[in-house]
Amino acid sequence: MVQQKFRLAPFSGTLFLFCGYRQDWNKRLYWEEDGFVLVTKRLEAGSFQWPRNSAEARRLSYQQYP
Repeated sequence: MVQQKFRLAPFSGTLFLFCGYRQDWNKRLYWEEDGFVLVTKRLEAGSFQWPRNSAEARRLSYQQYP
């Protein structure tokens, strides 16, 4: 998906974040030396603050990500 839909390099060490429609869950995908790591987090209450467009997503810093 990362490579085909977004035309990004999945093996680059970049952390890719995906958010659910209601923004109460997200998935994190990244490559380690020998395979992908996929982590899912769902909030019991509240929602993740999510970028509104791709330009904002590129400016998202590590400190801004919970």
